[in-house]
Amino acid sequence: MQIQYRTHTSDDLPKLRQLWTEFSNWGTISDEDWQRYVIEAPNGGPFICVAMDPSDRIVGAMTFMRLRMMLNGREVKAVRPFAPIVSDVLRKHMLSLNPLDHPVVRMSKHMESLLREEGFVLTFMLPDPHWKLLFRLMPRVSLSSYPLWSIRLPLPQPLAHQAGYTSEPFNDWGEPVDTLWARVSTDFGSGVVRDSARLHRHSGPPHFDVLGIRRGGELVGLVCSRKHGDRQWLICDMIATDEAARREALIAACNLAHTKAVSSEDGEIIKAALLVTPPLLPLVQDLGFQRDKYDFTLAVRRLGDTITKDDLEGARWYLSAND
Repeated sequence: MQIQYRTHTSDDLPKLRQLWTEFSNWGTISDEDWQRYVIEAPNGGPFICVAMDPSDRIVGAMTFMRLRMMLNGREVKAVRPFAPIVSDVLRKHMLSLNPLDHPVVRMSKHMESLLREEGFVLTFMLPDPHWKLLFRLMPRVSLSSYPLWSIRLPLPQPLAHQAGYTSEPFNDWGEPVDTLWARVSTDFGSGVVRDSARLHRHSGPPHFDVLGIRRGGELVGLVCSRKHGDRQWLICDMIATDEAARREALIAACNLAHTKAVSSEDGEIIKAALLVTPPLLPLVQDLGFQRDKYDFTLAVRRLGDTITKDDLEGARWYLSAND
């Protein structure tokens, strides 16, 4: 069967929604999620590559969300590939033993020229670790692994804040968050831009609990967390002005998780966890976190010569499980 690949049009959207409903593990997509992640997605909305069979049916798709990203202190345009969908019809006609002929690889390659023309310099994703081998076969891909660390709940007792620090539920979006981000962005290392628009949309209420960290009344950190998966409270996003503020942000998130575990208002919770990159490792160890049983895979693919392999390997990545 001859498969053709192209970029989606607005006329494709109802068919894509049906495809995702039938062949992903999401089930029926709510109107709210459809508006949030497709129709009203930020930065111009997603690019979606569709796979068409000879009768012009959509039999596969892959979405590329536009992102603003920091790389070693400078902002670049990036995309995050996600939701690779291969229908049963397409799966039955995957006859090649060459993994680079897989429809997901072909959809990714098809989008390269468009993405480069639009000024995007890299793709970025946290894929299922089972995809590692496939990524190793693709050109211009850098792979890294980062561990999940966790702390048992409930805590023996809540962790103590240092003198001068306070934490409280946060809902003052806009200028205060943008001012905080402006302070930390060039020292942030590499990761997704976390200004007010991004944090509020991606890691804000009602799906996440957000705490503001203040030092002498001044906002110096934000931490976003929620219940996720099997009895786990996941610390998903955090920005802070310095090491001391990061420590206080993690303390605040752990204490919130402790409260949730004791109250059981969100069901049973037995641990608080977060994805740990090297800059965070000494801090989480000092707070009593232990290495968990899961590793996150980071796959970054360069789309041209603007970004070098050394740029990626020298980057101080600040990632979250919510990226």
